[in-house]
Amino acid sequence: MKSKILDTLLDLLADPLKLSACIGALAAMCLAAFFGLRWALKRRGLLHTYSRVLRYVWHYKLFFVLTLLFSFAFAGFSGGRLILGEPFINQFVQNPNWQIALPMVISLLVLSAGMAIASFLRTYFHQYILGRIYVDLRCDAANNLLDLSLDFYDKRKAGDLLSRLTNDVLVAQKSVDFMLGDILEKPALILVGIILIFLTSWQVGLIIFVAMPVLILPVRIIGKSIRKHSRKSLKRQADATQSINQAFSGIRIVKAFNTEDVEKQAFLRENEGYFRKFMRVIRGKAASNSFTSLASNGGAAVLVLLCCYILIKQIWGLNAGSIVVIAGTAAFMHAPIRSLVKAYNKLQESMAGASRVFELMDLRPTIKDAPGAKPLPPFRKDIVFNRVDFSYDEEPVLRDINLTVKAGEIVAVVGPSGAGKTTLLNLIPRFYDVQKGSVEIDGHDVRGVTSRSLLSQIAIVGQEPFLFHASIRENIRYGSPDASEEEVVAAARAANAHEFIVNELENGYDTVVGEQGVRLSGGQRQRITIARAILKNAPILILDEATSSLDSESEMLVQDALNRLMENRTTFIIAHRLTTVMHADKIVVLDGGRLAGIGTHDELVKTCPTYKKLYSSQFRHTSTKRFTL
Repeated sequence: MKSKILDTLLDLLADPLKLSACIGALAAMCLAAFFGLRWALKRRGLLHTYSRVLRYVWHYKLFFVLTLLFSFAFAGFSGGRLILGEPFINQFVQNPNWQIALPMVISLLVLSAGMAIASFLRTYFHQYILGRIYVDLRCDAANNLLDLSLDFYDKRKAGDLLSRLTNDVLVAQKSVDFMLGDILEKPALILVGIILIFLTSWQVGLIIFVAMPVLILPVRIIGKSIRKHSRKSLKRQADATQSINQAFSGIRIVKAFNTEDVEKQAFLRENEGYFRKFMRVIRGKAASNSFTSLASNGGAAVLVLLCCYILIKQIWGLNAGSIVVIAGTAAFMHAPIRSLVKAYNKLQESMAGASRVFELMDLRPTIKDAPGAKPLPPFRKDIVFNRVDFSYDEEPVLRDINLTVKAGEIVAVVGPSGAGKTTLLNLIPRFYDVQKGSVEIDGHDVRGVTSRSLLSQIAIVGQEPFLFHASIRENIRYGSPDASEEEVVAAARAANAHEFIVNELENGYDTVVGEQGVRLSGGQRQRITIARAILKNAPILILDEATSSLDSESEMLVQDALNRLMENRTTFIIAHRLTTVMHADKIVVLDGGRLAGIGTHDELVKTCPTYKKLYSSQFRHTSTKRFTL
């Protein structure tokens, strides 16, 4: 079968000058597309973000190359069907018979099989990269968040962080889809189509090539609006996530105050705000799609008119088969061109999500090991607060704190609400850094030792016991993963937890406690956290209102466990009920962020007005025979 396309291709291969010119033209077109995309990204301030996404793709360069290879294979098989169409139509129209039709049908089936295989492999490798990058982005963002200091979480909403790790990562994933699908696969199809049209008629190819920018310019204008509103819609989505997350976390309070309708309205309000921003994005997309459809369909009509004119005038040496190839190639290029034009809008939208994810990755902890930090030796002597000042932002919380605590002492920290009690003890594990002065353990400034070695010597039991959605065994072992079963049980016994674990829970130590330990009572949760602290066996213990929210029976069991926990340890206690700390070795009184007094109960009642006022407002007499928290 005689083919004009094949004849033109053979002529090009036989003429080095023409071949070089064609290769140069294709290379120039590819470079123009590359630098055009780069310019557009840079002009919109997206180049840096897109480059970072590309680095994630490059981690899977083998799969990237395979995706590229099979994209061109798919385009080649698709173009092969069009090349076969020209001679078949010319001969079959003149002499229709099965000798011409059957080889054509078999050839088409072979090419279709090749397209199917290439399409499967292209899609598989494409989706593999998308899935891996989704996992990588989430893990990298989450890993960085877990390394950040507590001051970051003091200023951020959990719902916003969750939204960025879910919704925004999914949106950012679209940028990779754009890269693999719209930057690789679609251009491969368009490139094959352009080559076919130019091989059939360079005049028609030139007309089509010149007309393409008409599709692109209006879409660029719409794309700017899409990016702006995409970022705003993601923020409103994060606000909605925060709203319902807060309601779920405090569901008991919501039920107790009968405010379900209030929370419903708040969630609806946030979602309506998200919907309005979302619809602005949709309007931009719809306008872009409508224009693309109008331009594409209108262009097809103009192409039909041009083909009719060529046949009527018998110009440019084209016949019916050539015209069918041109029309078929134009139709073949319609979908990828339309996708490529829409891709710019998709890029604007996905970059909004990617930039929000990378914002999290770019954050750095304010509390980190100093260069040359050394491990803290085992604690033996004392903990010293040396002229410590601390403030949250510009608000002073602690001022000129001087305090020495010897190893083995039990020290209670008391004072009015907002006096800085919790903040003071948060400086020991270096959850925050002092602005002035120092906190020293055995003469070592906590800022000069490694965080891992510091925290390994400190155990904390808080007012709100936190348990993970895991088994009781896993919760006790948290922080001591290598502990044996015997050590776990021993810790539970010491914390008065073993009996309720084996007698009241169907699965014993394998019982999953639910999110934040919701399946256990407050006293049971607190005893599990005490068992965790016992198992850690740290020499420094911090108790922050550890029994304040318990009923009398639970408090007795927890108090007994705490007394065992405090044995042979340096213990810091925060308590509002003075009767629970009267027998501490030392009581530290804070008022307005300053030291109001240090001493025993009997000394402070006589010498410290702040302590005397606190004591007078509670109980004047106690017959406590043992130390209780």
